[in-house]
Amino acid sequence: MVSDEIALGYSGGYRAPCVRSPREAVHTDLTLTPVGGMAWSPDGTELALSASGMFGTLEMGVITLADCSWRVLTDTGPQGLSWSPDGTEIAVDDKVVSANDGQVVRDFGHGGSHPSWHPDGDLIAFTAPDGIRVVAADSGAPDPGQLLIPGGHRPSWSPDGTRIAYGTGLRAAHAAADGSGEVLLPEMFSYPDQVGWSPDGQRLTFVGSVDHPEAGEILGGACVTVTLDGELDQMPLSSQCNGMALRPPHEPDPTPDMTLVYLYRKNDLAAPPSWHNSGNQTLWHVELGHAWPATPDPSLLPPEACGPGWAVQIDWTTNLARHHVPHQISRERSTNILGWGTVVQAARHHSLEYLVDVPDCP
Repeated sequence: MVSDEIALGYSGGYRAPCVRSPREAVHTDLTLTPVGGMAWSPDGTELALSASGMFGTLEMGVITLADCSWRVLTDTGPQGLSWSPDGTEIAVDDKVVSANDGQVVRDFGHGGSHPSWHPDGDLIAFTAPDGIRVVAADSGAPDPGQLLIPGGHRPSWSPDGTRIAYGTGLRAAHAAADGSGEVLLPEMFSYPDQVGWSPDGQRLTFVGSVDHPEAGEILGGACVTVTLDGELDQMPLSSQCNGMALRPPHEPDPTPDMTLVYLYRKNDLAAPPSWHNSGNQTLWHVELGHAWPATPDPSLLPPEACGPGWAVQIDWTTNLARHHVPHQISRERSTNILGWGTVVQAARHHSLEYLVDVPDCP
């Protein structure tokens, strides 16, 4: 089993499987900007996100890592989301929706937010005006729930269900499942948001401020993991973070044969396309199986891909999970280069017009 892969949301986009940054040249349905929470499915094969789509629309959807597909479940960006233990439903705000098509399964009507589904499947904790409340997960009628932790907010059950983490005032804390025995994290951690757990239940994760002794300043909007007694463990982002989630243990990811098409501008416009004549490459197209030629969608060409001088590299790959396919490759900086023979089994370079009609530049 594999675990502890981190998905991060920050002001400029995501560091998460399959998701493209709005700054990238090629925009697809997976060009997303974070606006709310994120959560892994219990088996670690899917990632739910509350995001702004490429046209600025708020939506909540699910990424399937095996093929990097994206399905929209709601046309709003909920404040917090949590999967059911069996992976069939997702709690969003004060509703439960189908993880398959987003249909509302139950509406609790309590107006709360930031739900957390207990791993036993029987309870959902949520943030209410007076604190953290819990409601039966199968409740079929409007239900205000029972008050568990007065003044608490943004709850998260531990993986084994024996404890609950949350914010209280400006501090992060955790307690027994019944709310007793509260343990406050040190004051150096403040303004906690999106409090969560590591898959092994030994660390807490949250977005907040850190009065870091080595930095000599307060780091706002940091993504951190801390031990249960409040020792700083990791800080994946020291600022501008708005969400993080650690992937639970999962089976090895599938590594299907794929054909990848990377778009690039030739360094020497008069010379033939080649690896040594390649500028920075941007992923344009992926299809399962090995194919010559590939069939990319011309509508996904970036606006600057016009006129002469553009080329593509077509790779046949193996031993590579779909969500590990790099979006950008730089020969000059030696970044994200796929190994020849271990991953890339064959490659061809062509002028862009070999695959599609290249538009004239305006």
